[in-house]
Amino acid sequence: MAILEVSRRGFKKNYQTINEAVANAINGDTIVLNKDSYVLDSPINITTSVTIKSANPDQIVTINTSSRQSGFIMQANLQGNVTFENINLVCAEQSVGIQSLSESVRLKLVHCNLTHSQENWYPALVARAASLTLTSSNVDSLNVVANRFVATFASLGDYFGQCVGSFNQESIVQSQHVVLESVGMQNLSLIGLSINVSDSTKVVKSTANLEYVTLGANVLFSEMNYKLNHVRLCALPMLMHNSKPSAALLGNTVSSLILSANANVTMSDVSVITDVKESVPRFRAFAIQNSTATLNVKMSQLNSANSPSVVTGGTIMFENVADANDWTIQGDLKTSNRNSQSNLFKVVQHKTDGSVADRTDTKSSLEKLDELTGLTPVKERVKQLVATAKVNAMRKARGVKSNNDVALHMCFLGDPGTGKTTVARLVGQALYEEGVLKSTKFVEARQADLVGQHLGETAPKTRALVESALDGILFIDEAYELGPDLTGGSNADAFNAEAVTELIAQMDNHKDRLVVIMAGYTQDMLNFMRNGNPGLRSRINNMIEFPNYSLIEMKKILRYQLKKTNTRVASRQTVALLDRGLEQLVPKTGKGGGNGRFIRNYVQKIDELRDLRLSNSPNFESLTNRQLEVANEQDVKEAVKILDEQFEIMR
Repeated sequence: MAILEVSRRGFKKNYQTINEAVANAINGDTIVLNKDSYVLDSPINITTSVTIKSANPDQIVTINTSSRQSGFIMQANLQGNVTFENINLVCAEQSVGIQSLSESVRLKLVHCNLTHSQENWYPALVARAASLTLTSSNVDSLNVVANRFVATFASLGDYFGQCVGSFNQESIVQSQHVVLESVGMQNLSLIGLSINVSDSTKVVKSTANLEYVTLGANVLFSEMNYKLNHVRLCALPMLMHNSKPSAALLGNTVSSLILSANANVTMSDVSVITDVKESVPRFRAFAIQNSTATLNVKMSQLNSANSPSVVTGGTIMFENVADANDWTIQGDLKTSNRNSQSNLFKVVQHKTDGSVADRTDTKSSLEKLDELTGLTPVKERVKQLVATAKVNAMRKARGVKSNNDVALHMCFLGDPGTGKTTVARLVGQALYEEGVLKSTKFVEARQADLVGQHLGETAPKTRALVESALDGILFIDEAYELGPDLTGGSNADAFNAEAVTELIAQMDNHKDRLVVIMAGYTQDMLNFMRNGNPGLRSRINNMIEFPNYSLIEMKKILRYQLKKTNTRVASRQTVALLDRGLEQLVPKTGKGGGNGRFIRNYVQKIDELRDLRLSNSPNFESLTNRQLEVANEQDVKEAVKILDEQFEIMR
C-alpha cells in the first residue's frame, strides 16, 4: 500500500494528473490531490481498490468533469473498496460524476459533494455496488442499486429532477438494507430489492432504518419495510446550493412522503414544516398511492400542510398522534387509531369488511349523537364514558398511573326502536375517533350466534364471535335470551351458561381490545343481570336506559323519516292529518309503542298506499317526478285506518 501524490513536486511518486496516478495504482494505494482544483479531460477508469482524497483534510478539492464525459468509472471486474474523501465533484452537461459497473465494489464518499454546473444533467452518481456509504456528503442526483446503502449527515436528491437521456427523472436508490441518519432527501425514490434466499419461495423483505431525516419534495418509498425516527416533512429542506427553486420548477403541488407498492413505513416523532407559502403553492405531507402500502405514525404532532394529504388505498395507523391535516380519500382504506386525533378518522366510513369508502361528511360521532332526537340522559352518559376512556388512554400512553381504569362494557335497556343499535354504533365510532379502539368494527349478534346446538360447540362458537369483534364493538341484542329460564321449562340453560362463562373469560382476556354492549327490554335485562352469572354483572356496570319517545319527539322523527324516504306531502292539511294519525295510533301500539320503529312502519304504509294509487292512474306514464313522491290526504287516511284495524286485532 503506497501513497501516490498528484501535483506535488519533489516527491518520488508524483504524478501530473489524476488519471496517471490511478493507472499506476495497485490495490490498497492512496492517491493524494495537492492542487485546489482539477479538470478531467477524459474518463478515469478505476480497476483497483484505491482511496482518492485531498492532501489537506480541512480543504476540499474541486474536480470538474467535461461535457458528455463521465468522471470516474469503476469497471465491472473491480472487487474491493473505493473511497473518495474531501472531494467536490462538479458535473458538466450530460456528465456522470462517478459511475460503478461492478456489483462487488464497496464505494465510500466522505466529505464529498457531487453536484452539477447546469440544470440539464445526468445523475451525478450512477452505481451498481455491493455497498454504498455516504458520510457528510451531498449528492444532488443519483441512481443506485446496492445490497447495502448507508448515509450519515448527508443530502440526497435534487429539487428539479430533470435528468435527461435514458435515466429516470428522479433520483433512485434500490437496496436490500438501508440505514440513514441525519439525512435530507428530495425528488428521491427509495425502493427495496426482493432477494430470494435458500429456495425459490422464501423472500427476504428489504429494510430501511432512518434517523433524524428531512423529507423534502416528492420522496417515494416502495417495496421495503421502513423505520423512521425524528422525521421532518417539508417542501423545502436544506439546499446544497443557496438559491431556492421556483414554483415553476417544483410544480404546483409537492408531496413530502409518497408511499407506493408494498411500502411499510413506521414513523415516530414526526413534524410537518409548513412555511412554504412563497415557493410552493400546494404542499401536502402524505400521498399514499397503492393498496399494498402501510403508514404507521406514532408519538407525533403533525401541523397542517396547505393542501390535503391524498390516499388512494392502503392502511393508515396512528398511535398517540395529533394530526391537523386535511385528507382526501379516493379509494378503499383500512385504518387504526390508538389515542389519536385526526380529520382522517372523521372523513371515512367503514364498510362491513373493514375497508373505507370516501364520503364528505366530516361530523364527529358525538356530533351525530347530539343530532339524534331526544335521548338526553343517554347522550350525557355516553359522553361521560367516552371522555373517561379518552383520558385514561392518554394516561396509559404517557405512563401515568390511574386508579380509574373504568370498564367500557355497557348494557342498553329499553323498548325496540328507541335507538339502542344506532347509539351503539356511534359509541364505537366515537371510541375509534378518540383512539380508544383501533377500528370501527361493529359485530351484531343474538343468542343463537353464541350458543351451539350440540355439546362442546358453545365455547368455541362464543370465542370465535368475540375474536371477530376484537378492536371494536360486540353488540348482543336481546341478550336476556342468554339467561336462565326461571320457569324451569328450558333445556338450554347449560348451553347459555357456558356461553356467558366463555364470554366473561374473553372479556377479561381482551379487556383493552373489546367493548361489549348488551341490549334488550328493560325488565328482561334487569332479570338477566340479577339472576345470571354474577361475573357478568360485575363486568358490565354501565347500565343506560333508553326512554320511549314523547309525542313531540315522535313528530320530529316522523318528519326526519319522511325526508329520509323522500316522501313529500301534498299540503299543510296533509301534515296535520299525519300528526293526528300519530296521536291516534301511538296509544294503541302497546309495549314499546313510543319508538322510532313504529314511525318507519307508519311512513312505509303511507308510501305503499300512494304507490298503489299511482299505479292505477290512467295517466301513469305521464306522471311527473314530483307526483311520484307526493302522498296526499287520502293516502294518510287509508294508512291510519289499516294500522288501527291491525292494532285492534292484536289487542
